[in-house]
Amino acid sequence: ALSVAAACGGSPDTPSQPVHARNLLLITIDTLRADRVGAYGDTNARTPVMDRLAARGTRFANAFAVTPITLPSHASILTGRYPAGHGARHNGIRITPDVPTLADSLSRAGFATGAFVGAFPLDRRFGLNKGFGTYGDTMPRGADGRIANERPGRTVVDDALAWLERNRGGRFFLWVHLFEPHAPYGDPSAGRTIAERYAYEISEADRQAGRLIDALGEAIASTLVVVVADHGEAFGEHGEIAHSIFVYDTTLRIPMIFAGPGVPARVVDAAVSQVDIAPTV
Repeated sequence: ALSVAAACGGSPDTPSQPVHARNLLLITIDTLRADRVGAYGDTNARTPVMDRLAARGTRFANAFAVTPITLPSHASILTGRYPAGHGARHNGIRITPDVPTLADSLSRAGFATGAFVGAFPLDRRFGLNKGFGTYGDTMPRGADGRIANERPGRTVVDDALAWLERNRGGRFFLWVHLFEPHAPYGDPSAGRTIAERYAYEISEADRQAGRLIDALGEAIASTLVVVVADHGEAFGEHGEIAHSIFVYDTTLRIPMIFAGPGVPARVVDAAVSQVDIAPTV
């Protein structure tokens, strides 16, 4: 598990007491390279929400995905296991049913558990709904009547906020998955180049993450917020476009930020992985 806890201050005669979060908000952003976030060095990035979160929390400078594929990476985030341990070795391969999940643990501890995802690779049929009382994975239909592969982050967040309003009275674990900035990179009017459109989609994901964090209201003081990507994206480096084949930093190095009660404002340079998230939480 990652070392992120800190003790609150006290008088010299009073032993310091640990600070604990009551709630957990996990935000996963699909296909987000670490080096396209302001807090990770991109001076042109439009990521004020993630940057502020990193400034007040712990930013892991060398965080890596277990694999550059959506379902296996998310399964590792939610189980603390590598793909060989949870069974989802690729998109479309269901996790092993008896593998315990973070939602399992928190549900048994009395938390309300809700998840809202933005794309078909995380559909409930692949097993990540295990332990969640609510699992929002309904995709819209296109003009041709077919079910779409994805839905806008704003729609995902709308559903998540409605759930949060119903469950803010008790302890809760809310996971929200934003498919931006996965290809195709939004409206061509957002920029002429792929890089410009990718950056626009990142800014949209950041904006939607901000809506979630703002909606916590007073609960922000007792909520651990974790923001992490499932993998990055390649733009021709090493001969790869997109992701899922090679394992260079372009597709494996990801942003990972923890912020909340007891989490110090600092940067951790040690190499960490998505499998560290569940045991740390």
